Amino acid sequence: MTIRFNNLKPYVSVLLTKSVDDQNVGRVRQVLDDIKPLLPERTSFSAIKVEVQNCRNNDEVEVGYLHYQEKKNPSWFDPTPQTGQDEEGRTSKVLEDLTNHLILICRRGDYFGIYFSDNARCQSISSQLGKDEHRGLGKIQKVPEAQIKAAFLKPDSLKTLWLSGIHRNTPVKADSKVLSGSDLRHALDPLSDQTYAFTAVKGGLLQISDEKSASVGLNPGNAKLWVGPSGDWDTFKSMLSSVLGRLEAAEGGQSDELPVLARCLNSLDDIEDAFDFSILPIEMHPEDIGDDLCELIQELEFSYRFQVVGSNGHDFTLNLLEVIDGREGEQIAQIQVSLLFDKGKVSSALESSGIPEGKEQFVRKVERLLRKRDLIRVWYESGHTFADGKIHSTQYRDVEFDRGKFIWADFSDYNIDQEKPLIDENNGGTIKRVERPDLTGGRNSLFCWVREHWDGIRLGEKTNTPRGWLVCDDGAGEKADFIHLSVPDGDEDPILSLIHVKAAGSDGARRGISVGAHDIVLSQAVKNIRYIDRKSLAATVAEAASERVRNLVWFDGQQRDRGEFVDAVRALGERCKKRVVVVQPHTRESAYQPGDQSNRRRQLDMLLVSTEATIRGLGAEFIMVGCADD
Repeated sequence: MTIRFNNLKPYVSVLLTKSVDDQNVGRVRQVLDDIKPLLPERTSFSAIKVEVQNCRNNDEVEVGYLHYQEKKNPSWFDPTPQTGQDEEGRTSKVLEDLTNHLILICRRGDYFGIYFSDNARCQSISSQLGKDEHRGLGKIQKVPEAQIKAAFLKPDSLKTLWLSGIHRNTPVKADSKVLSGSDLRHALDPLSDQTYAFTAVKGGLLQISDEKSASVGLNPGNAKLWVGPSGDWDTFKSMLSSVLGRLEAAEGGQSDELPVLARCLNSLDDIEDAFDFSILPIEMHPEDIGDDLCELIQELEFSYRFQVVGSNGHDFTLNLLEVIDGREGEQIAQIQVSLLFDKGKVSSALESSGIPEGKEQFVRKVERLLRKRDLIRVWYESGHTFADGKIHSTQYRDVEFDRGKFIWADFSDYNIDQEKPLIDENNGGTIKRVERPDLTGGRNSLFCWVREHWDGIRLGEKTNTPRGWLVCDDGAGEKADFIHLSVPDGDEDPILSLIHVKAAGSDGARRGISVGAHDIVLSQAVKNIRYIDRKSLAATVAEAASERVRNLVWFDGQQRDRGEFVDAVRALGERCKKRVVVVQPHTRESAYQPGDQSNRRRQLDMLLVSTEATIRGLGAEFIMVGCADD
């Protein structure tokens, strides 16, 4: 069945592409011919039709469509069981829906707008652009992101922004969010929103006729543009002609960057020192990745852990570890990941080693997942993030953390890269080092430093003897690693402190500033700030976070009963001061000096200032404990 063009009124949502040469005569037909064998198996074809037509403004465009019908079982129907007769002798049938679909192309000069009534086809066919085996699809490519932005992105007219976080996953900051308003330049928070990049926007106007214009939606990274219902064929082709004309006029142009938000980069220069890696949360995955990869992602989330163990420039090494009873167990593979930048795209090359017998097939599936560049995220000490298949650089504000909020403590008798006491345990003939927080005190871990020197008043002095109440709360569901309550002298107010401890990433005497060493512990401190309220704390601290630390309660250095501490918290009045303390000796006093304008220092200061703002907003003081120089 042939459909007349005048019967068409598609929704204006198109993939934007351009020709790689100037041989465009007949290319619309070639592209449609290439698409036909790429469609699903249970498809019947009705017609392919191509014409050259004029628009309302007398622009000439070449248009063509492919109409096809697809048979599908309803989503609620399972065709796999054997059909037969029911109890009343009636024969059951296989149910099928018949759906009419349209792929429509409009070409103006070297530019093509391609409409898909089935959005899933857009994803699969986009992957074939530029491939040599296709006569038509092989000769077109997506319009570059910068050109789309130059043609349509107007920061002063943004009405809606879809933002994707390039920060590490944290419970106190959204992975993605949508903003809507009359002028979003003024709605962006210069501190908290700088770790977001926009994936899509809506704003700016496209002239439809002399009397009418419409707001434009853009997803520049995927070369997608949408406007809305067209209403009739003449309006659709006139709008597409206008869109393609603006793209042509924007060749070589530059767009204004959105204020505050992270910028997308076009090279791998200056990227170094990967410190964290993650797979995109299952809720944020594209629809077309397949059930097998979805199941793999869920398995990795619950039973495995990735650990960055080395970095060379933008390349890095991952250990894939199996998690058993909440603890890291056997190493399944070591995976070397190399990032490559070619033709405006970032891809990865992988090489795995150290794979145990029987795990080869599983590791190959993991490699397949890691090659899906839209699904992985990598964070670098240089301030860069690889997310959504692109390299981003955060536009860090020039905010400076008050150096006076640092306490420079003497850790000379302690292992700053050991958070909790460790002992060797014999597990079936294998000696393993395991954490034992119940052995806190008399050893050389950071937990022992807190136990032996924290008095809550003369902070960080090596000669301190412990004063007041100190409770270890380490474990699943912890409020903090330690909770401290100072007992005032005279008219001084008591101070309730939540103390979070994190081992240094290195104990080297020349170690520099590290963002990765602070990021997780700062997020933990912000997440648990709600427990600084004395009533909430009293209600939850009566039960220890784990059985091993139940008896780790001291008053003035002497062991006491947990119930006595709970009574002391309940007896606090409204004059009680509140404090959140983060102990991270990776930062050396001499490395954290005024006037440092390095990207790492600016990135760390942004984290510290943001953390302090949240904590102060709840009426608490924020203190960092770093390492004094020898």
